[in-house]
Amino acid sequence: MKVLITGASTGIGKEMALYLGKLGYDLYVVARNRDKLNLLKKHENLYKLLSLPRGEEIVDYWDKKIS
Repeated sequence: MKVLITGASTGIGKEMALYLGKLGYDLYVVARNRDKLNLLKKHENLYKLLSLPRGEEIVDYWDKKIS
């Protein structure tokens, strides 16, 4: 199953990404802060890291490349 998590660089979004990654979900994690998001790369369970600052970009990316 594919899961898109926004706000994944900190807080609840980050914790959900780490938790669902451990459960084996295909994760696409998104955050505005590219540096903080890149810190998640050390966790092998994360599938794809995206740094998209606007909601419209997330929807466009999902529609064109993921779904």
